[in-house]
Amino acid sequence: MKSAQIKTSVIIPAYKEEEGLPIVLEKVFKFIDDSYEVIVVDDGSPDKTSEKASYFPCKLVRHERNQGKGEAMKTGAREAQGENIIFIDADDTYPVETIPDIAKDLESF
Repeated sequence: MKSAQIKTSVIIPAYKEEEGLPIVLEKVFKFIDDSYEVIVVDDGSPDKTSEKASYFPCKLVRHERNQGKGEAMKTGAREAQGENIIFIDADDTYPVETIPDIAKDLESF
């Protein structure tokens, strides 16, 4: 069942990103409001990726073992409550400040 409040789900697949993930999450939460949900899928990381994610108001899903980025993306999509889904990387590859613009563009479809 989709939430009436959540319009966009931001999914972050992560593997061994204990350093990069907090940077990305800090940035993401500066640009989104409560019409978004953030889902971090820790793909069986042996480091503190899950622990670092737990410091932020996001939903954390953890694979017991590494299954690959594609499986982490699928897991995130299954967990998503938003009508639209945006995937970003946990290593700060892409500019998260564009998330609201992408979400707005998705609303027009």
